Amino acid sequence: ISRRVARELQPGYLLTGPAWKNRIGFSSSLERFRSRSFSDPVDFTLPATPGIFNFAIEGRRARDLLQKYTAPVVTGNGLTGKVTLRPPVSIDRLLMIERADVKLRGGRDHLTGRVLINRLTRPDFIWTPYSDFVSALHQNTVAIGGSYTASLRPSITNEARLSFSRDNLGWNRPHPEIPTLSSGDGVMLPGSPAFYEYRNLNRSTELLDNVIWTQGRHLVTVGAGALFRASDGYLTAGRDGQYLFSNIVSFALDRPSSLRITLDRGALTNNSRVQLPQFDRSYRYPQSFAFVQDTWKVATRLTLNLGLRYELFGGPSNVGLTKDVLVQ
Repeated sequence: ISRRVARELQPGYLLTGPAWKNRIGFSSSLERFRSRSFSDPVDFTLPATPGIFNFAIEGRRARDLLQKYTAPVVTGNGLTGKVTLRPPVSIDRLLMIERADVKLRGGRDHLTGRVLINRLTRPDFIWTPYSDFVSALHQNTVAIGGSYTASLRPSITNEARLSFSRDNLGWNRPHPEIPTLSSGDGVMLPGSPAFYEYRNLNRSTELLDNVIWTQGRHLVTVGAGALFRASDGYLTAGRDGQYLFSNIVSFALDRPSSLRITLDRGALTNNSRVQLPQFDRSYRYPQSFAFVQDTWKVATRLTLNLGLRYELFGGPSNVGLTKDVLVQ
């Protein structure tokens, strides 16, 4: 077996140093990664379009699908043919980090800011010989943070921090108007092989403040903070339906044996209506904390840490229009 070819490209840079009179420092870095390869060969059984077109006189929908969404050409005059393909494996990633440090009030105060951007793409995440139905995975992350440390007095220091992050992960199901088409004889038909689309969007905002007081042998720290999280997304399992055909002949004649689709059972029970469920979900869950701590140096070889902390771990709360079913 010949070794699979993998082509990778990974350029980048890193710049750091002072920007103005040693009062401003900066750091800038970027990395780009691109990888292209192939997995092991796989045998696919596909419709042989000349044979299908000659046979499927009644199957107008089958003809339309095969004409509009083409697959690799297979040999033979029959209804099906085999082709050996090597599914591609590809990854694209961009990572960028920018940071700045500023000294204020003669160096007594310190301001820091940072931005992180991460973009990841897998173009062939869900692959099929029908190029129009390949699903790509995307994950885009942005994080922004900053801190400000101030010397209020020689014995009192205040530190404040603020951060925000956003992470969006998901993939689509191309041409959702076309259901999943499955043939009992193993022939791969046009349509997306994905059972659902997926999206998970998370946003987090965190802020905290600490005050440090030094007095004799005591180092007292008092602080509090809050974390606000939001999560939105969907998983459209079975939304677009699935037609099952006994074999390629049934497909060519537009004669499915069964249909599967996701329905809203609540609406069907209460209103006798047939409708799709709502897949979108939205959650919010805040958290907070507060603490006080005293580091007391009793002797040269003995230090006591005394403290009290309060934590509020908020559970996720569904704030969207569609609520989850609770079973007790």
